Amino acid sequence: MAVLVRVGAAEVMDSTASGPSAVLTANTTSGAAPLSVSLNGTTSKPAPDGSWIAACLLDYGDGSSTTNCWGDHIYTAGTWTARFTVTDNLKRSATATLTVTATGAPPPPPPDGGTSDGGTSDGGTSDGGTPGSTGPSVILTGSPTQGPAPLAVYLDGTKSKPAADGSWIAVCQLDFGDGTITNNCWGSHTYAAGSWTARFTITDSKQRTATATLVINAGGTGGGGTDGGTPTPPPAIVLNGGTPGTSAGWQFFGTAAGGPTRVYGASTDAAGNLWVAGGDQGLYVLTPGSTQYHRFTVADGLTGYDDGTGVHGQPVISVSGGPANTVYVGYQGLTNCEGAFEYYCFKSDGSFQLDTAHQYIWKSGDADRVVLGGAGSTITVNHYDISSPPGAVAAEPQGRERLCTIMRVTYDSVSQSVWFGGNHGIAWGNPDNNGLIEHSHPAINGLKPNSSGGYSYILLTDAYYGLSPLPNGDLWVGGANRSGKFRYSSLSKNFWTADSDIQKNKVDVWPDAVPDEPTPSQRLDDNVSDMAAEPDGSVWIGSIPLGLAHWTPTGTQYYRVTSIDPNSKVTSLERDPLDGSLWIGFMYGGIARLKDGQLTNFGPAVFGSSAYGRAADIQTDRSGATRRILVSFSGDGGSAAGVWIYSGN
Repeated sequence: MAVLVRVGAAEVMDSTASGPSAVLTANTTSGAAPLSVSLNGTTSKPAPDGSWIAACLLDYGDGSSTTNCWGDHIYTAGTWTARFTVTDNLKRSATATLTVTATGAPPPPPPDGGTSDGGTSDGGTSDGGTPGSTGPSVILTGSPTQGPAPLAVYLDGTKSKPAADGSWIAVCQLDFGDGTITNNCWGSHTYAAGSWTARFTITDSKQRTATATLVINAGGTGGGGTDGGTPTPPPAIVLNGGTPGTSAGWQFFGTAAGGPTRVYGASTDAAGNLWVAGGDQGLYVLTPGSTQYHRFTVADGLTGYDDGTGVHGQPVISVSGGPANTVYVGYQGLTNCEGAFEYYCFKSDGSFQLDTAHQYIWKSGDADRVVLGGAGSTITVNHYDISSPPGAVAAEPQGRERLCTIMRVTYDSVSQSVWFGGNHGIAWGNPDNNGLIEHSHPAINGLKPNSSGGYSYILLTDAYYGLSPLPNGDLWVGGANRSGKFRYSSLSKNFWTADSDIQKNKVDVWPDAVPDEPTPSQRLDDNVSDMAAEPDGSVWIGSIPLGLAHWTPTGTQYYRVTSIDPNSKVTSLERDPLDGSLWIGFMYGGIARLKDGQLTNFGPAVFGSSAYGRAADIQTDRSGATRRILVSFSGDGGSAAGVWIYSGN
């Protein structure tokens, strides 16, 4: 029988040996509404009988839920009970609950009467319309709402209205219905086959809420709109079978070595120091010969943000080792950091006034150059402020702030560059100091439905997880919508010449129905997760929803690698420099190695419970002449977070 016990700020359902143990923790459980809470169930454990945690369900207690094992949620005023359930592969379950109390007055409205700080940057409030008399009026529209899977849908809640009593919409939450949630008032999402119910909730400044739902049918009989429907992915070669890998040559460094409970990536510098991105827990280093990590946070000099209440740390979500004892670190910016500069500083009459009170939002995130001290316990930090100052960009004389969340960092010794892949595009950094040029992107114009029944233009550019240098110093770049070769070294290391060139040579890896200006139903977003460039200029491209592709100048070959993950959700790639084999990481199940057309599969038999988390990153240790492949497992769903290092053949 399971027993419910309280442990500090967490409640644990301890099922002992008869099933898994559920643990739910939170960074805070009380505060002024709207209250942002990070809930974490990833320290839950399977029973010690060889089973594993197969599924998670996090119910926030206010009608919203996710199938992730963790989640960020904004609570309105009230007392809420979050409920977290884990189920193992033997169908045994355990549940933990946690009470969250949101109290107090809401934040004041921003100077221009729009959305409050912590809500959306440019949507959700409106002048005109007929707002409700007792609270906000919520409207959720989508286009298309049915069509063949995978179905790209644009969901829009920006027509929602506040009540006519001086209140404003303070918080938006858009639950796509399949475990993905955003705090924006709109969003584009690709649905797998099935019937899904999207749920959109707004909360006003008086803590009143309203919710609208919309059913999305993917794989049904609808045509997906008048423009022909969502394009079908091109035919793919299925790679299955292969040889089981063994545990020989593998070594693990996880929490027992003092490492973080969530891992985003790992990399080594030229001196052989192993650096690990530990998210909210900071930056970790394992020096050669050591068995225990050393942890660095904002207290040690990492860059944080100051919101007026003090300096706060930022999640470390990407790392790339550089010269000896040097690492380049990417941070996750605050919610809506990309649009905050325009929202707070540009007024309705077109005038500009710098809003220093909210400057911390768009200055959050970005990157650091970190140099390890001689004893391995101190660091020196130089910050990369990934922006353009006033007067630097002719078309934007007030300055430019776009990139803030840095999903990928890559150091390239050939071109002497540090490349930053972010939320809006890429930027170049000087590896020796904080010199910087921003930004470029292989963007296209898209169309979204508007209130008049037609379409409005939007710029499609996001999530540049794909960065892979070529031997000549050029760079492959891949994002959510388009990819391309950034011919930086080939074009005399002129960033802006390379920018002009990539605009003319964009690659749509998994093609949309049209090459430019697609509507939501004409899009098949690539959602590149990683890239691995080949010396011949070709590139391997991974995508969580779409699998694996190999682009060459003469065409693209598509693959579904199902030997590890039956859904072929590719999360990470790395080309082995010693034999040219391709290491492939998956959302679930482990990794595979593709060599000479043959697969070697490394799963739970090698990695234990680590394999049930996401293979977040694969990199090569280039500090020595022998093979060392670094595989970062995230620690999702109670799996073992850490870095597995392979030094075999």
